[in-house]
Amino acid sequence: MAASKNLSPTERKLRAMSAAHESWARTENRTARSQHGRDAFRRSFANKVDSEHKLSEAERTKRGESAFKAHMARIAFKSAQARRLRNATSTGTTDAPADD
Repeated sequence: MAASKNLSPTERKLRAMSAAHESWARTENRTARSQHGRDAFRRSFANKVDSEHKLSEAERTKRGESAFKAHMARIAFKSAQARRLRNATSTGTTDAPADD
């Protein structure tokens, strides 16, 4: 792998992208391959609401799901604001998002 030290950052990025696409092209079950990451992401919300594991597992899971839903709602809200701003800019109106 000594040759990799002679690559520019752009060349390394292109080589990595090529390898990633090759790997995904050989993956039969994409959902199963990425399940571990999705599970870890969901667990991270339970860890945020109860980092010391003081709650029962059922309560921890319930609160973690609520934290996840709150996160997704914030993303949806920001997306709606961005769409409204983008549409206002493209039509020339001044209907900018409020700072609520």
